[in-house]
Amino acid sequence: VRTVTIEQGEPWGQFELERSMMPLKWYYDLCCEMTEYSYAFGPCWEPVIAHCNLAFDQVSRPSLDPSAPLAWWDKVRLLFHGRLTVNCSKFTCLLHVSLDPYNTTEEMEVTWSDLVLDWTNGKYQGQ
Repeated sequence: VRTVTIEQGEPWGQFELERSMMPLKWYYDLCCEMTEYSYAFGPCWEPVIAHCNLAFDQVSRPSLDPSAPLAWWDKVRLLFHGRLTVNCSKFTCLLHVSLDPYNTTEEMEVTWSDLVLDWTNGKYQGQ
């Protein structure tokens, strides 16, 4: 906590205000061009995402709000602001059904060609 003196001019004069650091936020405007991108998702990857969420909690300060903590996706939308545009020649998503990430018999592959993905403030738009 720090004290800041604010000059308001006449007729109010000076005012002392106690300030604390605001939550860390990132602002960006990024455009990427990729020839090929692929990722996997499914129930076998949820422990990894949970562990990343725990690590991410070490970066951001604990909330003073007594409410339940935010989920990782809501926390990302709270802290990251801007636009990410991805132009990808081949975009592949591998959806696992099994709890075993090495099981290649229970998965579905979805592939897009010439995908333009725009993510602005937590909202996706694809073409």
